[in-house]
Formats: sequence, structure tokens, C-alpha cells
Amino acid sequence: MKTIFHLTGTLVLISIFVFNSCDVTKTESECDASNWAEAKEPMFNFYLEILASSIYCNPNDTLHILRKATELNFTGSVTKVYCSGEFGSTFPYNSTYYMSSESVIFTKIGQTYQFKFQNDRDYLTVAFKIKANFSDGQIYDGREVSLKIYYRDLYKDINTGQHGFSKNIKGGDIVWTRIN
Repeated sequence: MKTIFHLTGTLVLISIFVFNSCDVTKTESECDASNWAEAKEPMFNFYLEILASSIYCNPNDTLHILRKATELNFTGSVTKVYCSGEFGSTFPYNSTYYMSSESVIFTKIGQTYQFKFQNDRDYLTVAFKIKANFSDGQIYDGREVSLKIYYRDLYKDINTGQHGFSKNIKGGDIVWTRIN
């Protein structure tokens, strides 16, 4: 009986070493395979280009077209997402834009950011909401919009040498709710 226990114990130990041994020739993961020779860490800004003359906060009236708002409040966050799906740091922002009847608004949201991109699959999630305040006291809140931005989506300004990302917002891109 003792011989059977010793034999069984020996077989279990041998199995552990044989079946759980480290594989010296590991295959590269998808993330490692897409790593660049050198990481890129550009400083960049996010801009929204809003076609304010075509965005109606309330489709049933023409008084609450976005270009007639007195101010726009942008709130949101920027989050780094690594190739593996792991989330990095999140940076919230809050920006205000004071209107003056423009039909097209081009505004920077947040601050100047700098993130490290190691490969083609690292990206940023930029989430934003717009709140529109009107002179008659009505306030409209836009539903949150989320963008996925890869390094290849950044442009380089030929005049300043700085990187940036611009998103064009037009009618229908944002669903509005009156909040007062």
C-alpha cells in the first residue's frame, strides 16, 4: 500500500515538472509584435469644430440653435488605454466657450496633453459633453460623446510644429436634453 502512495506521489511530481515547465521559446504577444522601435510622446491639443448654425438643441424651434447660445461648457476626460486593454491615467477637463454668433466654432478643449504611444494599438479615449446656455435662461445638455484616438489620428501643424486632433461636430451628432 505504501508503495502505491509513493508511486502515485512520484508520478504527480513528475507530471508537475513535465507539463508545467516554462517554454523557453515564447511567442510574442500581439502588443509586443506591434511595438515600435522607439516610443512617441507628442504634446498635443484637442479641438472641436462645431457647425453651430446647423445644430438645433430643440428641433421644434429655431430659437435654440447652437450659434445663438451665450456660452458652451465642455466637460469630459482623456484616458490612456494600452494595447492590452489596461487603462492608464484619466485627466478630467472643464472648458467654457463664450459665444458671439459664430456659425462655425473652433475651440480647444482641455489642456495640452502628452501621452506615450508605444505601438499601433495604444489609444486615447476622449469623452466630452456640451452644455449650451441661452439668453432666455434655457439650458440644454448634450449626451456624452466618446472618441477613440490612435497616434495615427493626430496631425502635425506645419506652422507651429505641434500635434493636434480635431473633431467636426454637426447636426445629429449630439442628442440634446433640456435641463431646466
